[in-house]
Amino acid sequence: MLRKEILALLALFCLALCPAYTGSPLKDQTRAAEEAFRLIYNLKFSQAREALMDPALDEAQREVLYADLLWWEAVAGSGEKKFNTFLDALDRRSRTTAFWNSPEGRVTYHTYQVRAKLSLNDYFGAMPNYYSLRKAVDALRVTGPDRVGTTDAFLSNFKDALSLLESNRLTSVLGLGSSTEAELLRRLEQQSASADLITSALNHYFLWKYYAGPGKDEAGKNLHARALHQLFPSNRFFNPGGNTSPHNQLTNN
Repeated sequence: MLRKEILALLALFCLALCPAYTGSPLKDQTRAAEEAFRLIYNLKFSQAREALMDPALDEAQREVLYADLLWWEAVAGSGEKKFNTFLDALDRRSRTTAFWNSPEGRVTYHTYQVRAKLSLNDYFGAMPNYYSLRKAVDALRVTGPDRVGTTDAFLSNFKDALSLLESNRLTSVLGLGSSTEAELLRRLEQQSASADLITSALNHYFLWKYYAGPGKDEAGKNLHARALHQLFPSNRFFNPGGNTSPHNQLTNN
């Protein structure tokens, strides 16, 4: 069984499935997804909701981005029950379309469930979602090569991030050493330099919070915080000095 501190480390896990749908050969879909994503991460929520109505977005894009919108509304909100409100909203949304029963949908759902429950310090509640997330990732790996866009490439990126987090506490179990950790970080750093806005932003976001962990790299934390601030200057959580925002302890979300 995963210990409390292992699940706490997973609170840093921030990658969503958006990059899986930005590799579409349809340029209007890519533009529409990036526009909605940019509005969400700049905390312009009402404008983001309008952007998510763009018919250029397919169902998967719209649902993943909508989940991210709900998440950021919770993070930027106030009140003790904001993450419970998020979980209720996510459950309602997960009953709206067939997407949520797909491998991508299950990964998306359980990722946000883990993040929200850890933000509530509900470690026991997060564990079943974590194991379900692992199963969903494996299911997506099986179907990934037959899918369009960058699903397969993103899945590798997703698994790199999850393996990196787990290696901090489960080195002996997973057989991961410092050389493996360095290689995983190298690949994630490469993805942060992607020309694709969403891929770049999510990798910067993950690396920022990873380096902000106990005993991590201050210079790396500052580097990725500055990159996020440049991409999303209206997001008050991305402190250009590299320090975490006092609002809602974002590094725990």
